[in-house]
Amino acid sequence: KRRKRLEEIKDVLPFRMGMKWGLKWGDRIVVPPCYRNICVPVGGYCAFEGNACQWGVMALDGKVVVEARYQKVEIEKDGTVHLTIIPGKVKTINL
Repeated sequence: KRRKRLEEIKDVLPFRMGMKWGLKWGDRIVVPPCYRNICVPVGGYCAFEGNACQWGVMALDGKVVVEARYQKVEIEKDGTVHLTIIPGKVKTINL
């Protein structure tokens, strides 16, 4: 059921309300604006900034899959994620 829903909302886009960011699907708010920043989705996931310089990864429905505690997050289309712990130290995971 969740997989079907994620497929439906694959066209979500980040939107800003005041100083916070969330995700919208058309006129419908999927993730309420409660984050400092949200990047454009890549392959069913998007990077988000919880606190200053603390990035994580969420699914398009808002479920956090990687806690926001990394300096930088890069998501590739194949589901590989590069998490920068400190400059020069990168952890790679597959979603």
